[in-house]
Amino acid sequence: MMINILALSKFILNQSAYNNRVIVLCEGKITGSYADINLQQSGKRFTRSVKAAKQHDSHFYNKCKPDWWNTSGIKYPEFINAGSRSEVLETFFTLIDLCSEYPQNSNLDPEKLFALVDLDIQSQSLKTNQAYNLYNTFQEVEEIFKKLYNQGKFEYSPDYKNHILVTGLIHKEAYFVLSELQDLLIEYKAQYNGNQLNLDALYSEIAIDSNHTKDLAKHFNHITQRLRQYPSLDCTNLPSLQTSWLSNYQNANDRSTWINALFLFKKAKPYWEKIYSTDIPNTHIFHDQLCDVISQFYRTRFRNKDDVIGELPIDHIPCLFRTIYHIAYKV
Repeated sequence: MMINILALSKFILNQSAYNNRVIVLCEGKITGSYADINLQQSGKRFTRSVKAAKQHDSHFYNKCKPDWWNTSGIKYPEFINAGSRSEVLETFFTLIDLCSEYPQNSNLDPEKLFALVDLDIQSQSLKTNQAYNLYNTFQEVEEIFKKLYNQGKFEYSPDYKNHILVTGLIHKEAYFVLSELQDLLIEYKAQYNGNQLNLDALYSEIAIDSNHTKDLAKHFNHITQRLRQYPSLDCTNLPSLQTSWLSNYQNANDRSTWINALFLFKKAKPYWEKIYSTDIPNTHIFHDQLCDVISQFYRTRFRNKDDVIGELPIDHIPCLFRTIYHIAYKV
């Protein structure tokens, strides 16, 4: 469903709750108010659906808000679903335009407006007009990825001032199945293909599985550019890449680097959707519960913002929060 970006942008600007607050646009069905409220366009009106909101990015990221953010009395950021990746970015630039044209009619401070989008498989261009220089200086989402990440590490730089950020893995679902979460998934009796979920085995299955590779085959040349940070991978073709990844993973002393590499070219979402619990027959309810405990893991991973480090893929989400905080409040 195509969204009316101008109508959504004006709706956001009129929300008094967003006054002097960090606002982060992200992917998912349109949200214009609080984290657990989803707004779907219906003519010129918006209808609310809490159930739909839980399936999209804003619900998860709002649950990941770190405890340290609020210690100084600063309001927590608000994550808002704004459609597809391209629609999120178009809404971001439209909001910048409206704030510039009608500053007296806006409850939104553009200095506190951000967009967080998925890395995804395909490329995505960005606007670099002079009017946007304070908020974005990159021409492609992939350029932001290369600036922020290297072999799974978050390369934090105090000089990074861009208001558009990108995940370090293709989709957020990859952050649900990182190896540091294995014990938590066992505790909640996560099952996969009739057995207790074993992430090590799952990674190997994802690597060699030829399903869910249509987008990857279409954009393979783009992906090979992304994987240059892993020179030992054979990117001659997709089968070579899959076999090469598996060999590197099985022989690695530190496998976190290769788990990160896997989720730069393979999607985790189709496999995440097959995880279930025999104790909770409704998979959607089980996934909601798992997402809540996983978000709690990320929320409490670091006690203070200055403790946040980006050595591992599991650190990406806390690092994104720290980066947004530093840019918004210039500290």
